[in-house]
Amino acid sequence: MPIFFGMIQRKVLEKCADSELEDYLKEGNRYTPEAVQMAFEMLERRGRIFSEERLLYLKEVRSFLFQQSVQFF
Repeated sequence: MPIFFGMIQRKVLEKCADSELEDYLKEGNRYTPEAVQMAFEMLERRGRIFSEERLLYLKEVRSFLFQQSVQFF
């Protein structure tokens, strides 16, 4: 699976299976905060229901990834 730095194309993610989108949400992933957010939104639109615990974890991951991307630039 490719690693995305910078802008992620929504069309690329739309072609991914749910299991591939789940990879974007895993701890230690190397995807941009935008890619993680898009994967999360797509899974929700596809009917994926997240527990409150998982939602909190994903919020923390997105926040951490955003902070890392800011430090990178």
